[in-house]
Amino acid sequence: MKWLARKHVAWELEAHELQKMRDLLRCNLLHLKMVLDWRLGMLGLLLETCLKDVLSRGSEVCCLEVV
Repeated sequence: MKWLARKHVAWELEAHELQKMRDLLRCNLLHLKMVLDWRLGMLGLLLETCLKDVLSRGSEVCCLEVV
């Protein structure tokens, strides 16, 4: 019976550690999503600016410097 009680405690600790790792992974994924959303937003603004420049000049060439 003691063996079973010890196993139960070990499972609870393992479940707690897994939950902590899951929470950390979720936090990291949310941070990555925010960074990617920001980068895509910046790229969208760059493209919009370039298109406005092309349309205002009547030029067909747009040179983008990707940062």
